Formats: sequence, structure tokens, C-alpha cells
Amino acid sequence: MKKYQLILITVVIIAVISGGAVYASISGGKAVGKKSIATNKKSENNLTQQGITTEKAVTESVIETFPIADESKIGYVKSESAQLRDNMTTTSAITVKVKKRSKIKIEEEKKDEKGKLWTKITAKVGDKTVLGWTFSENIVKEYKELLSEKYSMLDFMPYPKVVNYPGNPRQKVKGIYMTLYSASGERLNKLIDMTKRTKINAFVIDVKDDNGNMLFKTAAADKFVPNANKSAPVKDIKALMKKLKDNKIYTIARIVCFKDPNYSKA
Repeated sequence: MKKYQLILITVVIIAVISGGAVYASISGGKAVGKKSIATNKKSENNLTQQGITTEKAVTESVIETFPIADESKIGYVKSESAQLRDNMTTTSAITVKVKKRSKIKIEEEKKDEKGKLWTKITAKVGDKTVLGWTFSENIVKEYKELLSEKYSMLDFMPYPKVVNYPGNPRQKVKGIYMTLYSASGERLNKLIDMTKRTKINAFVIDVKDDNGNMLFKTAAADKFVPNANKSAPVKDIKALMKKLKDNKIYTIARIVCFKDPNYSKA
């Protein structure tokens, strides 16, 4: 895969994940909660012709989310917006519009007299929780159904927060930052000695720095950015980690992701 293709995919992924932020930026960077949608005479006439009343003020939500205990009831808005109504008729007033990709709770599904399937949902709109009916075709039960087939293999679902990793228990730390070269030269021993005299018990170490250089050689760098491995100062990362762990130092990797001169030239 070429570099520009990777960049394009990255941009698309960021846009999908941060849908709410993208919406805010399009709106001029202003915070958007819920807003009234003014209906002029022309749009009101169009709605009347379609048999839709406009007696109630219609509000539109930004992408909202809220906790749902029963995972089987979780759903997402598939269409550009799900129009919520008081009951299962197109002549009932639209009370709210819930934006695409919003997380919702599925309350129940029913067919109307014409056999059309409707879904009753609970959604978060601004600081309010709303309840209403919408066409079932507007709702999907898995987030990946919102993606095009090209990105259907990606998983954007949240993972449970990890409190403790096996063999790496959670600790209260006071740390210092170390460059590639501080972690590999004479300075390392001096910094280890300092931890014995102070409350410092953690090192934040550059694994990939601002220049795109690696702390130690990796197969990924060899394949995609060979220059990143050229000046890797640590020849035996396992030995370095053992030395730090033997001295009861908690290690934290610093990996610069969005600034990489080596990759941009590769």
C-alpha cells in the first residue's frame, strides 16, 4: 500500500471516529447543542403536501451518546437523521431529529396498519433524553453497518477500560522524560541512581521521537521506514527493560504519531 493511500485511510478513520468534532468544525467551530429548525412558508407547504403536521417545534440533535446497560438494546442512527414522532403515523408531528451515527436505545419494534416496521427509541438530545417512533430502516444494531464496505473490517467499538495488566499492576508514579540517547548512554545509570534518592519511580522514554527515529530496531520500521532504524541507539531492548525493572522503575513508552519526517520522506 502506498504512502498517500495510508494517509487517506488514516484521515477517513479519524473522521469516522470523531464524527461529533467534524460536525462542530463544519459549523464554524461553535459548540452546537440542539437548535430550532425554522420552517419558512415554502418548507411548511411541502410538509403539508406530504401529510406532515408542523404544529410542534422540531429540534435537531448533534451526535450524542449515553450509557445503555442492556447491550442487546443498543442501536445507531443509519440515515442522515432519524425523525422521531409521537406515534407510528407519518401524519403525527416530528418532535426531534437524531443525527446519523448517534447511539440510541431500542425500546420496541412494531408494524403499522400498512405493514411498515417502526422502532421506538430513546435518544440523547442536548441535555434531554427523548422518546419517539421512527422507521426501523433508519436504525442499525451494529456500528460497523454505518461504514462503507471498504471499511467494514474496522472495529470502532469501545473496549473495557483496563485497570491492571497481567504482570504490570497499576501504580502511582512520579516520572521524568528521557530521550532516545538518555535511555541508552552514560546518563541512564545516573538517572537510575537518582531514583534511589528521590520519589521518582517512572521513566517516560522516547520509543519513537519527534524526528521519527526509533529507540531500538523494529521489523515494521525496516519494512516501511528504513531510515528510522539507522540511528537506533539501544541494541538490546530486553536487557534495558530488565535493568529498569530490577531497579523498580515503571516504564512508559512515548511514541510520536503525527510528526514523522522520516516517514514523510520514505
